[in-house]
Amino acid sequence: MSKTVRSNGLKRPWLLSASRDLCDRLEYHLSRILQSDLAAEGAATAYIVLLDETEYEVHPDIGGLSCPELGWMLWHCIPEYRRNGIGPTVLLAADRSDYRHVVLTCRAIHEMAHLLSSPSMLRNPDSPPETKVQTGISLSETLRLHPDKWPAYSGKPAWATHGLQFLRAILHLQERMYCRGWEIPLSYLGDWKGYGYRTPIATYLAALQDEIDSRRDEPIRQILSSRCPKDFLKMWATDLAAVAST
Repeated sequence: MSKTVRSNGLKRPWLLSASRDLCDRLEYHLSRILQSDLAAEGAATAYIVLLDETEYEVHPDIGGLSCPELGWMLWHCIPEYRRNGIGPTVLLAADRSDYRHVVLTCRAIHEMAHLLSSPSMLRNPDSPPETKVQTGISLSETLRLHPDKWPAYSGKPAWATHGLQFLRAILHLQERMYCRGWEIPLSYLGDWKGYGYRTPIATYLAALQDEIDSRRDEPIRQILSSRCPKDFLKMWATDLAAVAST
C-alpha cells in the first residue's frame, strides 16, 4: 500500500523550531566553507529551507531535494531577516527522531554535494515556481511523488545521480565540516550500497585524503574540474563495472 501524501503547513511548531535552529547553524557553516564557490555563482549565502516552511504537499519518503532553480523558487519561503541575496538552496524534511542533528546535517551535506557537482549551483528559471526542475517535472509535482517516480530519474540506476563527482564533492565537504566541529558518520551521508558502491566509503575517503588535505583552501568546484586521483578513479571504475555486470 502506498503511503499517503501529507500536507506540511506549520503543524509541528516545536519540531520546526528545533530543526530551524539547527539549519540556521548549517547555513552559516556551509556558506563559510563554500564562500569562494558561492562567489563564483554571484551569491553570498547558501540557504536551507525546511519542507514545513512551505505550503507544498510532500510525499513522506522525500527527505531532501536540490536543484539550481530552488534559490528562486523558494525565495518567498526565506524570511527577510535571513535574506542576503539569492543563493543556492536545498530543501529538507524536518526530522522528528532523537538523531535529528545527524540526520539533518547529513541531508544538508548530501544535497549541497549535488549542487556542487551540478553544471551550475544556481540557475534562474524561466517561470518560477512551476518551471520544470531537474526531476523533469514541476516542483509541486516532484514533491507529491515518490523519488522513484520522478520522470528524469525513473529507470536510471542510482549511481547515475550519485556518481563520481558527487562522491568526490561530498567527501571534500564532509571533511571541511568535520574541521568545523561537525562529526558526521560517512555511512549516514548516503545509501552507498544502494547507489552501487561495493568499495567501503571509508576506503574511498582514504584514497582521496591527500587531495583533501593539500587542496583544503581551494573552491570545491575548482577541485572537481581537475583530474581525479588515480586510486580514487580506479575504485569507482571497478565498482561501476561490477554494478554494470549484474
